[in-house]
Amino acid sequence: EHILRTQIPEGLKHMNVNTVAVVGAGTIGSGLAVDLAVHGYQVILNDLTEQGLEQAKQTMRSDMRSYRM
Repeated sequence: EHILRTQIPEGLKHMNVNTVAVVGAGTIGSGLAVDLAVHGYQVILNDLTEQGLEQAKQTMRSDMRSYRM
């Protein structure tokens, strides 16, 4: 049985994180960006193409409306 265990370095344990970058604006990346934004993080979304970012923006607007309901 393989279990991935991650240890957080001591200096990062008490770090305040306000901004998160998400690389890739596809289905998972844009969904993750919406979830992070809903939970109060400032999100920087990056993708290889402007078209990918524009499509993600439309999807994210729709997703955000469902969070507000």
